[in-house]
Amino acid sequence: MAKKTLPGPINMRSILFLVVTSFFVCSVAFGQPELYKSLKKVKVFTSTRQDVERLFKYQRHKELLEYDRDPSLFPEDDRDGLIDNPAGNYHVSYELGKADLDVIYSTGRCSENNKRGYDLEKDVVIDIELRFNKDIRVSKFDFDLTKFRIVDKPYGDNPMLADNIVDREWGVQLSGTLKETDRIEFSPSPFQAEKYGCPNPYPTDSEMEKIFNEKKSVFEKLAQMSNEDDQVKILNSNFTVPITEATNDSNLVEKPVAFSKERWDKYKAMFRETGLRSGLSRVNKRHPDGIVFPVFHKSYWVASAKKGFFYTEATIEPLVDSIDAILAKRKVNEKTEKEFFKNDRLLYKKIMNNWYLFYEYH
Repeated sequence: MAKKTLPGPINMRSILFLVVTSFFVCSVAFGQPELYKSLKKVKVFTSTRQDVERLFKYQRHKELLEYDRDPSLFPEDDRDGLIDNPAGNYHVSYELGKADLDVIYSTGRCSENNKRGYDLEKDVVIDIELRFNKDIRVSKFDFDLTKFRIVDKPYGDNPMLADNIVDREWGVQLSGTLKETDRIEFSPSPFQAEKYGCPNPYPTDSEMEKIFNEKKSVFEKLAQMSNEDDQVKILNSNFTVPITEATNDSNLVEKPVAFSKERWDKYKAMFRETGLRSGLSRVNKRHPDGIVFPVFHKSYWVASAKKGFFYTEATIEPLVDSIDAILAKRKVNEKTEKEFFKNDRLLYKKIMNNWYLFYEYH
């Protein structure tokens, strides 16, 4: 007859750990707002409008303008590009009572009518944002906060603007702090946005160098003028940061920065001549005296990338021989592309004394 094996000694520490862990998991699950539970069932680039409207009981909804297609809503300098490059999405806002839900849907696959969107079927969810009527503790949700990072505010450290906190890997955005939020947004990850985005390649190094060489005197004049107007940190054809005499139309500032409309008009003319639709920026933490001239911009929802020209009298190191070659390497396979998008990237290629091509992903 087989000998019976008695159970080993009971490990009270293991039992206590299991009880505490189970309690924590259950309490998080049961404490989650119902709207968030519905939100988690929506999968970006997979779920459809029908799925969303089945999951959420909305009181009213409003189909908003396909704003990327309506040139009257954009500054005059940008209108031609918008007409030539339709966005490929539409926006629906839903009233849920305790919150509002904003969803961006696809208008269909890449085509002449969709040059800047994604290669998705019509009505597929591109982005979904849940905005609560009050702040909610982040601990009520099941986020891994170690994966989130606070990204820079659009125009510096303005205390009036909430922090934008993102998890790049999963395409999640929160607004507020790591303790409380009033907004949860599910967006494409940078890898998804690149994989499914309609073809929209960066200009090559040689194409950009040709632009620079053809308009070299104009670029140098822009750098000279910006150094003279170094109090103006962001300057384009539509606004300045900070507000200046030229942009203080509503008298928002009692003592705006000295910068005349005539001076602004000179910049605008040179921006048109060089094709610099985004103007210039002196906001650069690594090289605070440098001037950024963005030429091409890609939004990845939870991150962004741009390529352009950079002027500085400081020494730039390290340099690369080819930005194109580094961007091409990331597309070797899915693993290398996902790895590329995990961390910030800043690349410089020298084109002449004090002038560089740059690529930045952040």
